[in-house]
Amino acid sequence: MNGVMAELPLILAVVLTGGAVALFAYMGTKVFKRGYEKYEDRYVAAVGKQLEDMFVTIPPEQVLYLGMVAAVLMFLLGLVVSSPAPLPAKPPVVLVFTVVGFFLPRFYLKRLESRRIVMFDEQLVDGLTTVSNCLKSGFSFPQALDMLVNESQPPLSQEFSLVLREYRLGRSLDEALAHLLQRVPSEDLDIAVTAILTTREIGGNLADVFDQIADVIRERSRIQGKIRALTSQGKLQGIIVGVMPLLLGVAVHFVDAELMRPMYTTLLGWGFLVLILIFETIGGFLIKKIITIDI
Repeated sequence: MNGVMAELPLILAVVLTGGAVALFAYMGTKVFKRGYEKYEDRYVAAVGKQLEDMFVTIPPEQVLYLGMVAAVLMFLLGLVVSSPAPLPAKPPVVLVFTVVGFFLPRFYLKRLESRRIVMFDEQLVDGLTTVSNCLKSGFSFPQALDMLVNESQPPLSQEFSLVLREYRLGRSLDEALAHLLQRVPSEDLDIAVTAILTTREIGGNLADVFDQIADVIRERSRIQGKIRALTSQGKLQGIIVGVMPLLLGVAVHFVDAELMRPMYTTLLGWGFLVLILIFETIGGFLIKKIITIDI
């Protein structure tokens, strides 16, 4: 009995400590769950709008789950890559790999969106010519857009089909075209929509306006192609300068592994690698600013 009474304070301390840990764990779980649900709602809403604008029927939740799977795989890859490094250098490397893996699906969707806009711009000139010919033949503007939808290919036909759908549901054509410009952030489309809305407001020959817009966009595309050709050498030089340090590091590692081992087995070496990565990023950004010419 005396032994039990002597151990009672210890038992009470263990119970209280366990209860406190359980309470904090429960509260942390609730807070984490609430924060995750808010982030999931924002993520699903943003991805859902992005998929809807691209006419993709994949549920946005699947993109989130795919990001989680990619984060786990990149986490394991980060562990493998950072295995020779000292313990203090492992968490940053693994964290970077995990974050990149989680956002890989979003990067891919952004890439698809950019490619879709490029395809839209390539089809826009022919589409404007089609509308102009229809207007010259006596068609009304909605009928000309309907002919454009029937004769063109996605994504141009998809976007203008949505314009006609909004018009038939009661919106004005001006509002439907403004919504089109919001969905497709294209500079060529901005020029076209602005000219169309201005002409419809102040009056004028809409067919001639379409011809002029097509000529402007065609000439603008020609100048952009010439600029891309003239700046291609600078882009290639930037890629070579950016990749050369990495290739030299790999080559030296295969020639003399002991010489390069301190770069990825010591904390100072990992610090130099991070510094190199920062300078590479800054150099790439500066080269991109130099060779990027807006018209």
